[in-house]
Amino acid sequence: MSEATQIRLHRARSWLRKAGHAGGNGDPDSEFMFLWISFNALYGTPRYRDDVSTGEVADFKAFLGAFDGSSNRKLDRALESVELHVAALLASPFLNIDCWRRWDERGIRDRAARIANSFPVHRREPRVVRLFRQLYTLRNQILHGAATDTG
Repeated sequence: MSEATQIRLHRARSWLRKAGHAGGNGDPDSEFMFLWISFNALYGTPRYRDDVSTGEVADFKAFLGAFDGSSNRKLDRALESVELHVAALLASPFLNIDCWRRWDERGIRDRAARIANSFPVHRREPRVVRLFRQLYTLRNQILHGAATDTG
């Protein structure tokens, strides 16, 4: 294993421990953020390098594709144990960036109207990538103050 990979794993494990402490203290928002930081430690690339031209979404899509392909779909199988949660995340229009774009274009602000004007997105991407897109939207909502505490 390369030194760079060892460093990434070390960083990821440290954030996993922190997430475990936050979850044990009943703080799901912090737990999620620390889990995301751990995930970012694995897939992220240094943004200060001139030759890096892909965005974060492209980075984690490439990472998930490589990981899932090399692990004989272990990630998909692992997600089966939390299928109800995965299905709820994938079904939520409030975690669908395409719904937000449509609502913004149409000036829809009312929650009930947003739900009535939501639409399913049938992307051709693997399910695990769609899940992480929804989680990425949640991450952005929390980090950029577009969500309430435990909301």
